Amino acid sequence: MRMWPEITNPLIEPPKPRKMLGRPGKNKRKRKDEQKKWGKLSKKGIKITCSRCKQVGHNKTMCAKMVSLK
Repeated sequence: MRMWPEITNPLIEPPKPRKMLGRPGKNKRKRKDEQKKWGKLSKKGIKITCSRCKQVGHNKTMCAKMVSLK
């Protein structure tokens, strides 16, 4: 069932893309071994040292010297 009659007018084409104003964006392709610059860095493999007694394995809030003073 055809509802619309056939027309002989030329088909309407979409407008052609225009060149955008302003400085073009940076599209650098990164290698697989390059690090990403966003997000937090992980502390995996880093040993914590205490600022009071300079021993490895705890920080100043959990220091044995501080606990023994209280």
